[in-house]
Amino acid sequence: MKKYVLIGASLVCITGISLYFVLGGNAELIFLVEDQQEQVIYGELFQGRPSEPRLEALFIKARDRSKETGRNLMIVTYDQDSVPLKQFIGTLQGPRDTKGLDTLILPAGKYITIEIKSHNLVMPRPDEIREAAEDFALKQNLKIQTKLSYEGYEGDSAMVVWFRCE
Repeated sequence: MKKYVLIGASLVCITGISLYFVLGGNAELIFLVEDQQEQVIYGELFQGRPSEPRLEALFIKARDRSKETGRNLMIVTYDQDSVPLKQFIGTLQGPRDTKGLDTLILPAGKYITIEIKSHNLVMPRPDEIREAAEDFALKQNLKIQTKLSYEGYEGDSAMVVWFRCE
């Protein structure tokens, strides 16, 4: 009996580890320093608890708009330590019909961009991404300028995060 339990546990571990690698859990973060032009994000501001249904509704609405228009889904996260959570959720250079949508400007300037190619299930946490960006910035003799992060989603398995720097 112990033999079967050991074999079963081994199979579960092997399957879990394999799935982690297939989903891109070991994918390396790709860093760049880029000069960005001013861009407009069309969407809505959310302030509240992460568990509120309105957050999910805004995300789904923006994701659907992103698919319809072919524009990247964008989530701008304000100070990570703030409670309640404050995010602007929308699309980059949104649809022509912007009735009912607010705008947020992604200012022109120098940005550290991080490209992450892994499935949402195994993506690094926002605090891990920010730490990696700050480490990269130090190596480039730069400093991250604000507590804002701009996340651009390209499907379920690619994300680009921008941090404005000086």
